[in-house]
Amino acid sequence: MQKSTGIELLQMGELIHLIPIADVCFGTGYFKLYQFTRFLSEGSLGLIYRVDEKVVGYCLATVFEKTGDCKEAYVSEIKEITYPLGLIKNIAVLPEYQNNGIGNRLLDAVIHKLNFKFGCKILHYPAWTESKNYEFTKKLRRLGFTVQGVFPDYWAKDSLEKNYHCQRCGTPPCSCSLTLFVKN
Repeated sequence: MQKSTGIELLQMGELIHLIPIADVCFGTGYFKLYQFTRFLSEGSLGLIYRVDEKVVGYCLATVFEKTGDCKEAYVSEIKEITYPLGLIKNIAVLPEYQNNGIGNRLLDAVIHKLNFKFGCKILHYPAWTESKNYEFTKKLRRLGFTVQGVFPDYWAKDSLEKNYHCQRCGTPPCSCSLTLFVKN
């Protein structure tokens, strides 16, 4: 029987455990250690989920305090943005641990922290439309998130520049779309 130690705040020393999870869930090379390090050192929020002391999932989020802080490409398409804005960057769980509620628990925990610790009134969750785990977005809808827009070929340029291999598309360019979920 698995003994879960649950959710913890991500510490710098744990970053190395996120790479294999990201490689399996998003594609080889999508995230590099320096990106995780920069993300966490800039004061962003990271949560990990452990089972039997093994990191099996994580969630990354950040808070933007004012206009211009968020550099995500889709921001220019959004009509109204209220700050502070919480961006749930991604949630990833190793495939063999999926469908056990770990992603849901990470999502609930990060929403709670963004709302109550950081005072975010609006949350963004950019979802990978073609992901085999897109069904996870049903949870987003139950929590009051709505689709704000769909952005085709969202990662094409990024995949070419960084030469990562998408789980769905393989060799760059990635032709996957981003579906932006928003909660007010």
